[in-house]
Amino acid sequence: MNIAEGNSLVLLLAFGAWGVGGWLLTRCAFTLHRHESLLTGIAFGIVAATWLANLLAQVIPLPPAFWLSTLLILLASLAVSQPWKNVKKLTEELRASGPYLSWFIILTFVFTMAGRGLAIFDEFQTIPLVSLLAAGEIPPRFVLNPQIQLFGYHYFLLLFAAQIMRLGDVFPWLALDFARAIILTLTVLLGALWAYRVTRRTLVSTLTAIFLIFATGTRWLLLLFPGPLLNRVSESVQLIGSGAVSGESLLQALISPWAIEGDGPFPFPFAFADGISHPFVMTYNGIGMSAVLILLLLLLSADRRKNLWGSILLVIAVSALALANEVTFGLILLGFAGAVVVRFFQTRAFKLPPGLLPWIGILFAASVLALVQGGIFTEMAGSFTAGFSGQAAESFYSYEFMVVWPPEVVSIHLGRLILSNPFHLILAVLEYGPVLLVFPLTMILIWKAIRRGQWYPAAFWMSGLAGLGALLVVYAGSAGVSATTRILEGTINTCKLAFVPLLWLWSREKSPALQIGAAVLGLLAIVGGLVHFGVSLTAAPKPVNTFFITDMDAQILANNWNRFEPDALVFDPDPVRGVTILGRYSRSSDNWGGAREEWDQLSAAPDPYDLRAAGFSHVYYGIDYWEGLQPQYQQALSSSCVKTVDRADGFRSEKDYRKDYRILLDISSCVR
Repeated sequence: MNIAEGNSLVLLLAFGAWGVGGWLLTRCAFTLHRHESLLTGIAFGIVAATWLANLLAQVIPLPPAFWLSTLLILLASLAVSQPWKNVKKLTEELRASGPYLSWFIILTFVFTMAGRGLAIFDEFQTIPLVSLLAAGEIPPRFVLNPQIQLFGYHYFLLLFAAQIMRLGDVFPWLALDFARAIILTLTVLLGALWAYRVTRRTLVSTLTAIFLIFATGTRWLLLLFPGPLLNRVSESVQLIGSGAVSGESLLQALISPWAIEGDGPFPFPFAFADGISHPFVMTYNGIGMSAVLILLLLLLSADRRKNLWGSILLVIAVSALALANEVTFGLILLGFAGAVVVRFFQTRAFKLPPGLLPWIGILFAASVLALVQGGIFTEMAGSFTAGFSGQAAESFYSYEFMVVWPPEVVSIHLGRLILSNPFHLILAVLEYGPVLLVFPLTMILIWKAIRRGQWYPAAFWMSGLAGLGALLVVYAGSAGVSATTRILEGTINTCKLAFVPLLWLWSREKSPALQIGAAVLGLLAIVGGLVHFGVSLTAAPKPVNTFFITDMDAQILANNWNRFEPDALVFDPDPVRGVTILGRYSRSSDNWGGAREEWDQLSAAPDPYDLRAAGFSHVYYGIDYWEGLQPQYQQALSSSCVKTVDRADGFRSEKDYRKDYRILLDISSCVR
């Protein structure tokens, strides 16, 4: 396997199998419009193949598990659909889906190019995980300490990227950029399909796609506030996270670049960022749009199933949702529960509503699978089982929540905004943006869906209501208070989808003034996303690896990735770099923060015999680390038991032409 060369033909075959298999299965399992079946099928194919690969990889090695999942999807679709008997209908569906397929190709290319020039947000977490997943670590343990067995991470998107990496022989950062772009494009286009289904207007469908891509909050409106008011608002908050790094106060941050690693040639302006409602085009994290894609996939198909195959695909999609985003999965379950309660109040009859029994079976099967397939729920189940049996089991995350009053909103930049504080209330409204104004209209959708027995649409819109629970509950676990915003996303994402179609339906009989007002609100909501997308495009002409990977590292990866024993440990003073390069774990830390004491000692005094005794089999470093070592340890790393596996030479940076290198050493023979 040569990652540097890539294999586009093999990857194209895999995508063809996912797309064709998903399409043929979907059209047999659900009653969809002709123009809907192809894109819905492509989405189902990717979701089903990734979900199945996750299960198979836990019992058989890679890449056979990836290929087997792909083959099973394709063979099942051929057996069920018998496409040779429906050539005319298939041709009609292809013709009807032509414009959407064209936009799928165009947008995937644009989003991939924008992503290739950036290395922002959580890439120190996501890129090493993609490398480990592609090497066969499914489900993964904690990147920096494999002794932490219970590492519940929402790795659906990363597993999709790992398939692209392994099947296409591409670098993990490129695979992740491509995976994000595909998922984002499908999400936007499925949202457009739903908008067209509701309104039968191409213009509304197009505007919905644009709104989904760019809609965010309106923090930038603070720039227009009078000076005294802006000062009072600024003094009322204590910035956190990247907000605290961007400026000593909110006022200073508003006129400063957004201080994040891995941005392009032009920095993102902090004033146009948002700490609650992120534009879809800026979802460069470990989840991306994978959870929203599955939500929209279900919204288009859930109440149109024809047969058992429809139920099977729904079970797969719902359980994949738990692997994509456990919070969204939980909100959907709450949405179903809330819909049942509302139904009881509607009918005043405490009996099982019609059509709900199949959904009980689907949700039960998906929940059972969520407990064993990997991810947060599997971690929670493992922790509970170990604790119940009296065994020791170290879990990575903790799950504490606290109830708050008065209600408050958490922004990942502005911290906790208490709504009883008028200045905090102003900030919360701006962070949410105009999308929240459509929320009352979604309540009408809930009521109508429940009356009609459309249980998934009812649960979907009800999940937006459940997301408002974050006003009264704050996450207090190990992931930090900013993780609370993931609950709020349940409300925001439903409102983003509904904004254009519902406002169009509501305002079409209203006065021109109201129609113009609705249009202005929509424009205000997309300003921040347009600004950040424009900044992103400036990075497209110059693709990067990621902020902790140089071309020298890429060369070592191309030659040595996944070559060593599965239990090999890599010692690198930059731990996530070594994990990414070799596809093997490190043992430097028990969290994403500080290092272990043992690691600090070994890093300062890297005697190869001590490193080997600590379990490490390989050492990887560059010239900066070497020059910082004391002479006796430089000599120790040149011992006879140390073997040079590979070396790459280069320069320190594009502006610093002093010589640099990366060297990979084998210390497995350094045993006293």
